[in-house]
Amino acid sequence: MHSSILEKRGIAPQESKPAEIKGFKLGFFSPFGMGMAIPVEGASFHGVLQRQTYQEIRKLDKIESAYVRLPAIAVDYNGKQIKCSVYS
Repeated sequence: MHSSILEKRGIAPQESKPAEIKGFKLGFFSPFGMGMAIPVEGASFHGVLQRQTYQEIRKLDKIESAYVRLPAIAVDYNGKQIKCSVYS
């Protein structure tokens, strides 16, 4: 989700950086182009990691209540593995 959309919802990422999300593919549905991470072994997609507080994550969980937050591993463009979450 773009940081400007998050900010409109009262969520301000503390840090953002590009990364590759491993073990998921990006799927789109609906005429509005809504997307979600779909678990697929061996797949990956590129996106943006955004560091948020626990309270912001809980707020985002309520906003994105149609999705399930799943644990994932991302690799930033320096090769560092980072634990993260995706909505599926």
